[in-house]
Amino acid sequence: MNEVMNVINSRRSVRSYAPGPLSEQEIKEILGCGVRAPNGCNIQPLRFAVITDKGAMNRYNSIAKKMFSGHLAAQIDENPPGLENLKHLKRMMDDPKYDMFFGAPCLVLIFTAPCSMTPEQDSAVCAENMMLAAHSMGLGSCWVGFASPLGKDQQVLKELNVPADHKLMAQLVFGHPLKDTGVTPRNEPIILKWM
Repeated sequence: MNEVMNVINSRRSVRSYAPGPLSEQEIKEILGCGVRAPNGCNIQPLRFAVITDKGAMNRYNSIAKKMFSGHLAAQIDENPPGLENLKHLKRMMDDPKYDMFFGAPCLVLIFTAPCSMTPEQDSAVCAENMMLAAHSMGLGSCWVGFASPLGKDQQVLKELNVPADHKLMAQLVFGHPLKDTGVTPRNEPIILKWM
């Protein structure tokens, strides 16, 4: 395998970080790789908020957990299939010790401007580029879906200078992995048809 394939095949989500910060240069290199990703019609609609302030990250952790917990409570009331999984997630969100950012020193929120033709695709390939870049630099990353409620909190958006018509699409943390946990096993591709 070549170097790119090695990076792709050895990357994994990291959920435990060493306390040391990332340098501004490391963060800029990761962002630079993100904007090199393909985007619909080359409109380049992505915008970023970079949070390295630990106090802000702790507040955003609390805000997102509270909002996500409320969302889960509404789902639990409907008594859906998979109820035990939802209850487990709600207990996690309600635990004051749970840090959805895993002690990472850097949180990057990816927003799309309304001009985006393909916002989901644009942000997803950007996020993957950033995570692969981080891995190639010896850093860890994780896409934190639980932090998505931050995109609905007006105070957070105001604090981050996010225009009202922008939409939060991805929430990534970056840092130095606390330990090497190896690669997560994956199944072989499931091919529905090869013509």
